[in-house]
Amino acid sequence: MPSSSESSATDKWCALLYWSWYGFDSRVEWCACFVSWCYNQAGLSEPRFSGCTSGGMAWFQSRGQWANRGYSDIAPGDAIFFDWDNSGNADHVGIVIGTDGTNSAAVLVGLHKHSIPVDLILFADTGGEQPHTYQFIRTMDDWLAAHGMPQITVVEKYDRSGHRLTLEMECLRSCTLPSIAYGHKRCSQKHKIGPQEKFCNHYPPCREAWARGEKITRFLGYDAGEMRRYEHSKKFNDTDKKYINRYPLIEDWGWDRSDCVRELLAAGLPLPGKSSCFFCPSMKQPEILALKEHYPDLYWRAVAMEEGHTTSYQRQGAGPQLRLAGAVRSGGGRAGAVLTPVFSQKIGKEF
Repeated sequence: MPSSSESSATDKWCALLYWSWYGFDSRVEWCACFVSWCYNQAGLSEPRFSGCTSGGMAWFQSRGQWANRGYSDIAPGDAIFFDWDNSGNADHVGIVIGTDGTNSAAVLVGLHKHSIPVDLILFADTGGEQPHTYQFIRTMDDWLAAHGMPQITVVEKYDRSGHRLTLEMECLRSCTLPSIAYGHKRCSQKHKIGPQEKFCNHYPPCREAWARGEKITRFLGYDAGEMRRYEHSKKFNDTDKKYINRYPLIEDWGWDRSDCVRELLAAGLPLPGKSSCFFCPSMKQPEILALKEHYPDLYWRAVAMEEGHTTSYQRQGAGPQLRLAGAVRSGGGRAGAVLTPVFSQKIGKEF
């Protein structure tokens, strides 16, 4: 914990940067000013507000961009408001920087806590996960072993010749970026969902159950704050011929996000941290700066991927340019990822 003097110094610095940027000449609660400043740094003149309820909530609601708790499509860059006393007014506002594996880990803790047997636990490795993700997998494996549960089975993507194919390799070979840079999520389909489905299709217990006309029970980590996402997923359950999807956090235990965090900590586990590749175009500037400071080799591999993409399109004489590591090299540019192109149209192959 920082000392009171450190906290005071930090607050004064934030005041000078955020509420003074907004136009105030004396200190105000600056969370809304900070969010407005971030959007401004991203090149957006709006939204711009200095108050959570009268300014921020009203702005999003008046434009049909407001969603209540449980919104399933929340994404990095979205504004998120907090109502701590359930008054209907916002007490705080921030910006979403990503999601993590807390819910998935909480499902495993809950299954053990309620004595529900588990036969198989899968983790799909893209080959470029963040270092803290690999560390958490090792920690989780130790916890599972200590509690008599199966170890995590790591699955990977292979090419047609049977050689390991990581997402990083695929992008470097084709001089492109992960598909989320073009507004898609095909990298997750190919390197996360696909390898897990392929493994199960060849896993003897699954094949034997399907041969008997049975379905495999699959546990999914949607929490009680994700009801819209849960309802959407349930629509497809009846047509699934291979799996029965269960949502124990919602259907059995009623755990929301805060419950999941509490259960993980009570079980002696750390929080997993944000789940993403170290070269993900959705990374924010603070994450990129931290990557460069703590894992410079990974940072420069990410930059090499971006520069390979840019060089390819320069050689072809087509396509706009990328902001090459501008967030780190110049300290400026729009808020967001080093790897995010400054264009939105779909270009080239996507992975």
